[in-house]
Amino acid sequence: MTAERLMAAISAEESSPTPWRELDERGCVAASEPVEPYWKCACCGKWADETPVLEDHLLVDNQELEFFGYGPIVVCATCHDRLHHPLAPSADELMFGFRPLCPRCSTMRTYEVIRGFPPGPPGPGTILAGCDRSDPVILEYRCGSCDYEWTDDDDGYQPLPADLDDDVVARARIAAIPEDVYRPYSRKGGPGRVVIGQYAPRGTGPRAAAWGGTVYHEFFGQDGRFYLVDPTTLRSAEPHTWETRYPRPDET
Repeated sequence: MTAERLMAAISAEESSPTPWRELDERGCVAASEPVEPYWKCACCGKWADETPVLEDHLLVDNQELEFFGYGPIVVCATCHDRLHHPLAPSADELMFGFRPLCPRCSTMRTYEVIRGFPPGPPGPGTILAGCDRSDPVILEYRCGSCDYEWTDDDDGYQPLPADLDDDVVARARIAAIPEDVYRPYSRKGGPGRVVIGQYAPRGTGPRAAAWGGTVYHEFFGQDGRFYLVDPTTLRSAEPHTWETRYPRPDET
């Protein structure tokens, strides 16, 4: 009988695993009162109308308490499970894990830049930048390490030709991985990620041919790493000015 009960319990866990937070002695419970629409998950950023359940997560780590400045924090059920995993990241590490890496230094502590007056408290991991709209491009992110600001919108940056000088600092996106090439997963080398550096195309050769072309589109990032980039995504490292984004009729 004991063996049968054990096997039944194992089968039940396989089909419907017990959430880690229910096994944790911390004692987190689901929020019992309705959540206002301006509340969102402190980690993944999903709003109350995007996720069916928002729950309170108790903070006990000094680093987390110092970063958030309060506790508990409101998180979605998915993030809550991850925070109670035996090898869980801290709440602030999980939050930054959903943000894009800095294109210049590749660190993960990316802050969201909010302009204007948000309907509710902006919360940790965000920066209020006022209502200045004098620039034609809205920079939505700021690196917490090097203070570089950028937007993920390529339209905010001037396109550059693939034959630009190799000493020009440019912006580009890491190339997609060809089907016949294996490359271990890495957030820093993830396809489509924006990087800042110098474009240095290489000539023909077996290594270049493996990437589907006669030119090896190498990019030396300002973080000291080499990347393979899509040459069609080459753009200026600095965003548009009013003159470059909206040229006069006689300048087009």
